[in-house]
Amino acid sequence: MELLTVMGILAILYATFVPAIIAARGSANQYHALQTIRQLGPALNMYVSDHDERYMIPFHGQMDGTVAWFGSRLSTDSKWLPEGGILAPYTGDKIAKDPTHQARAWMGDGSGFGYNWGTLGSAAHVYNDGTSHLDEPASSSELSDPSQMVAFATSAYYFASWFGGDGQAYDYGYIDPPFIWHGAPTIDCRHQGKRRVNIEAQSLESEGLALLQFADGSVRSLRLGEIRNQFFVRQHRD
Repeated sequence: MELLTVMGILAILYATFVPAIIAARGSANQYHALQTIRQLGPALNMYVSDHDERYMIPFHGQMDGTVAWFGSRLSTDSKWLPEGGILAPYTGDKIAKDPTHQARAWMGDGSGFGYNWGTLGSAAHVYNDGTSHLDEPASSSELSDPSQMVAFATSAYYFASWFGGDGQAYDYGYIDPPFIWHGAPTIDCRHQGKRRVNIEAQSLESEGLALLQFADGSVRSLRLGEIRNQFFVRQHRD
């Protein structure tokens, strides 16, 4: 009876304290990721100052090519080297990793952060005509409200089964506006929550939080339903 009583007490303590420990660990990981993404804003602003108030292009050549904002590589079979990235001179050659980022290697440096490649780094989502428009990164004057233009966010690419994919999350160094997602968001709401796949609705759902760095330097923690297309709008000049 004494042994059963002790076991019962231990079970109660486990049920009481383990969720609290998990929550505390999640908060610590989120804080670490917040500090990391906050460093990307000043680095990007320094780049803009050095390049005639034009924002950084996301990559040279192909999207999976040799030089990207986060690193460089010799071939598609090579590893990304952070010191060769476009933003590297302003980040100290390496971007710290979000400890909650769990994804297969693909098109990113493993940090778990993605750049607004199609509105800030190019005009791909301005025209939305299937062309990258890499020669048209945004200028500072085209941002009517920098506090409403997202620059970086926690990211991953979920290769959804409704796209013929394997249902796995892949490292993805870019983010897209919601109208591009088609049920598979590239902004990853992984903090304090997990992904849920709704096959019937063909959508990836999460009650967690994404970290978004805006062009004015502010950082916000937002849930999936709070991320708007308006965060990707620029006043493009013809």
